[in-house]
Amino acid sequence: MAFAEGQKTTFTATNGFDARLTLAAAGPKNDGPVRRRLEVEWQGSWWPAYELQARGGKTYVRYAGYGSEWDEWVGPERVRPYKARQHPPGAAVKVEWEGTWWPARVLEGKAGLHFIHYDGYGPEWDEWVGPRRLRVKE
Repeated sequence: MAFAEGQKTTFTATNGFDARLTLAAAGPKNDGPVRRRLEVEWQGSWWPAYELQARGGKTYVRYAGYGSEWDEWVGPERVRPYKARQHPPGAAVKVEWEGTWWPARVLEGKAGLHFIHYDGYGPEWDEWVGPRRLRVKE
């Protein structure tokens, strides 16, 4: 979920949890094996995507979180390997929340996600944010 949706996943089971309980039925399998995670440039921004096929110097991609109607063949100038970007603890950043960019500090980072503390606010506002909501403070 960190790659596709910019979210941190967690799960907790307490005493008495029935190990046979079905939390959700699995959906149908995708159209083929995912070869690797990529970033694809589209209209000036880089988007997470999965490589489904490669042929003749082009790559057939599925954008993470989007349906197959958005699948496309892209040339090498629009593709780069995915690399989770991590900012060190203490780094000054800005975080988007409800359309406004707020000053914050990185407390922890993992898998391209960052646990941040908003400057001037209590710890109840600390949260994990994905890369689309975080930028380096200028």
